[in-house]
Amino acid sequence: MLGGVVGAQNASSQNLTTRLLDQTNETLAAQVRRRGDPMRGALLFHTSSAGCIKCHSDGQVPSPLGPKLTDINSSAQDTYLIESILNPSKAIRKGYETVSIVTTDGKVKTGIVASQDDTRIVLRELVDLLHPTVISQYDIDVVEKLPVSMMPEGLVDSLRNEGEFYDLMRYVFEVVHGGPPRALELRPSPEELVVEDDSTGIDHAGILQHLGSQDFKSGKRIYLSHCQNCHGANGNEPTMPLARAFGTEPLKNGSDPYSMFMTLTKGRGLMAAVQYLSPKERYQ
Repeated sequence: MLGGVVGAQNASSQNLTTRLLDQTNETLAAQVRRRGDPMRGALLFHTSSAGCIKCHSDGQVPSPLGPKLTDINSSAQDTYLIESILNPSKAIRKGYETVSIVTTDGKVKTGIVASQDDTRIVLRELVDLLHPTVISQYDIDVVEKLPVSMMPEGLVDSLRNEGEFYDLMRYVFEVVHGGPPRALELRPSPEELVVEDDSTGIDHAGILQHLGSQDFKSGKRIYLSHCQNCHGANGNEPTMPLARAFGTEPLKNGSDPYSMFMTLTKGRGLMAAVQYLSPKERYQ
């Protein structure tokens, strides 16, 4: 009995990624096929705080960071798809490697090579993916492929439970194997993708006035569960190159409590809205 209690406590203290990695990819694939719902997974892909749609297109529009789901070889094994999400740096897809370019004047530029020839390299820099940088081959000193994927490890920790992981992966399986027609069938309606603003009618000042030391501890737990996967454990050394380093970089949307609350409420850039957190949790 005691062993069962200890085991349950250990399981509850582990994050979702750790619990999933404790199982084989074959076991997880079987669970996904048996328990996953692709319709629920489609909503998670498009709206969850994991931000899948921010980096990976379902095939409808260009994909700025990761491959389109519909461009992945339809013969890819389900275990490979699971591995690519739980351990993204193990096998980085060709064409999506992160490279570091050192120019002859000592500048360092990091990003994805969009194209190259004998005269130039077109680089989608991580600081501005929408406006590629053209670098002459004559101005390049060193080009180095980095071993770490731009997709951070532990991103699935932003999902609430294993059930959501099964749903999300079932959607990925369906689109990869079924191609554009299946992606179109599963695509949520525009109404389902609307993120409503739940910030109105809230006593913002009242919530802030009553925050104490326990709320600070709660906020730290929330941060370590949902935010460190991109921004790093201390907020100063992001694990995702595009994520903001809180201690050294200004917050683009404002650093006062209300502005930060609204950034979490509506999302910004590659960060999805996190309205699954209550207003008080967002302030924590």
